[in-house]
Amino acid sequence: MIINQLTKTERSLLLFLECAAVDVAGIYHSESLNAEDRQIMDRWKSEALIDHGRVASETNNPNGRVWVKLSPTAMAAAHEERSARADRMWRQRGWITTAEKRAKSAPIS
Repeated sequence: MIINQLTKTERSLLLFLECAAVDVAGIYHSESLNAEDRQIMDRWKSEALIDHGRVASETNNPNGRVWVKLSPTAMAAAHEERSARADRMWRQRGWITTAEKRAKSAPIS
């Protein structure tokens, strides 16, 4: 899985799945995905990048009824994409830090 070869949809899906894996032990709501997402997940499953399925009915929980597990390769790609996204978001932020404000208003000597 090479990040720069993934589509925008695939990158977004990868980050969604990584959040589920990290924050909720792999559980998510299937309603959060569309048909294209499910096709991508099936392809990634056949490529052994992820595994996914249904939660056993005896253990259904409010966080969702389906699960995903990312391979080490997919987890590394997700980390790379999350880091790149954090950099993009920082550059596009609509606010400045106190230090930036002070630097702008500092007198020139």
